[in-house]
Amino acid sequence: MISYHLSEGLRNISRNKLLTLTAIFTISVSMMIFGIFLILFLNLNLLHEGWGERIQITVYLKDDTDKDGLIKEIKKEKEVAEVIYTSKEKALAEFRKELGREKEVLDSIGENPLPASLDVSVKKEYRSSEFIEPLVETIKMLSGVEEVHYGEEWVKDLTSLLKGLRVTGLFLGSLLALGIIFITSNTIRLTLYARQEEIEIMKFIGATKGFIRGPFLVEGALQGFGAGVLSVLLLYLFYSIAAYGIDFRLPGFNPGFLALSALIPIPLSGFLLGLLGSLFSMGRFLK
Repeated sequence: MISYHLSEGLRNISRNKLLTLTAIFTISVSMMIFGIFLILFLNLNLLHEGWGERIQITVYLKDDTDKDGLIKEIKKEKEVAEVIYTSKEKALAEFRKELGREKEVLDSIGENPLPASLDVSVKKEYRSSEFIEPLVETIKMLSGVEEVHYGEEWVKDLTSLLKGLRVTGLFLGSLLALGIIFITSNTIRLTLYARQEEIEIMKFIGATKGFIRGPFLVEGALQGFGAGVLSVLLLYLFYSIAAYGIDFRLPGFNPGFLALSALIPIPLSGFLLGLLGSLFSMGRFLK
């Protein structure tokens, strides 16, 4: 039975080469659009993680602050990974080094104008604005703190962008899935209409609905699977062209293609969506 359904499904595809190829290409384009979105999301997430490692909250201290007591208080917060103290003298020395030839300007100032500071590193799981902002507000309230700085704008923007992409991804994925089911359903329906007389004869001689459905379910599933494989190949081709033509090098960021664990579900989802499209079409046709 399985061998018959498979051979008949392949025969259906062979009979309607142009229609099948058109359906496969159309479905693969839809899946490729979603794949592009996944690559974009993956690389933005990598960018977020890479830059997240560079996130530091800089706490400027008032003169005569009990730094040891303050460090102890800050380390009590669950979000804090590490606290590094920089003295006024070390801050001035580093500033002199950055100024280079212009360091003589500092000699005319006299007293060291730079405050001591603490560099507070945040644990990986808390590197987003929803955790960092409350932590900053808590640190500001501690005794001996003059000012607190961190890159709040880009942290907010990148976190918001990632959240927006997740929502968009769910919407886009659902929309494309419905589109794939619709394309497969209509392709199978055209095949059904072309073989209507043959199907009526099969029903007349006692063939079950399951026996009639089998080859068309195989046809739809193979179309979806083939489209999934093609979309992966096209995705890799376009990614390679883009990676070759554009300089992606940003601090703390190495762009990448989808991992194997993310690629395998693409043809499998095509297989399942093609099967669903066939079931939908056959359900309406064989009522």
